[in-house]
Amino acid sequence: MRATIPQTTAQKAGVTSLSVGQLSIGPVQIGRLSVSDFHVGMTTSKVMLRNFRITVTVHLSLDWWVGVKIPFDGSPSWSGTIDLGAPDVTLSLGDVQVPALQNLDIDIEQLTAGPIAATASPLTNLSLGTAVAEQIRAQNITVPAQGFAIAGLALAGVRASDISIPAVSVDSVDIGRVHGEALPMGTLSLANIGLPSASVQDVQSDKIVVDGTAQEYVMHCDAGLLRIALHMTPQARGEIDHLALTGLSASASIAAIELQNVVAPYELLNLKLSDVGLEQITIPALGVS
Repeated sequence: MRATIPQTTAQKAGVTSLSVGQLSIGPVQIGRLSVSDFHVGMTTSKVMLRNFRITVTVHLSLDWWVGVKIPFDGSPSWSGTIDLGAPDVTLSLGDVQVPALQNLDIDIEQLTAGPIAATASPLTNLSLGTAVAEQIRAQNITVPAQGFAIAGLALAGVRASDISIPAVSVDSVDIGRVHGEALPMGTLSLANIGLPSASVQDVQSDKIVVDGTAQEYVMHCDAGLLRIALHMTPQARGEIDHLALTGLSASASIAAIELQNVVAPYELLNLKLSDVGLEQITIPALGVS
């Protein structure tokens, strides 16, 4: 004798062991990333300005005016400008150590960014322990698989409807693939994050050149028949072969990271349920032949 169940539903299933071969998470969409109290500390054993030199140049020009008074003949005058060139002097300071850069702290109270798109690597061989599944439905079930017989009872055919079974147990259920379009994670918060310190090899910059020009300075001199004006425009150029940082190490700490509105597609592969207990099973129709 064999019982055929076209459709059955289970309101609740208890799972003793749940293992997942692979959990694949699709492109992650993060609505907003919020970082609180971000601190970065950097220390160096030595900061050197290699071959530091300063060149000061003064551009000079002289305006002159000469005038005489001749009775009954007017006041003739002559004027002009003399370029006196641009003398310069270079002061070589050699290698200069900068102690102010040996300890550098950066504090950011609040940092926000978004939206952000990210990718996540698949998770494999997950053991999730006990679990509860609800609203389970199965179709075309044959109970039992090999049929059964009752001595002294013969039935030509039996039909029943709305049959309830308190509980059924199943040794294991294997599911090859479960996927979904979106796994809403809501808001994820990580608190008191301490990043380990890291050491960096010596750092050297390219050649550094800095130019600066001061305002023009004019010195006047009036001797009656002769008036002169001396124009001076100072310029300075600082040159460093390279900036060298040695023994550089850095550490960082974050009070909290908050990810808001996190949504990601997901895919479960090789899902296995062990020792499944089904409760409150409803059988709409039962046929026995």
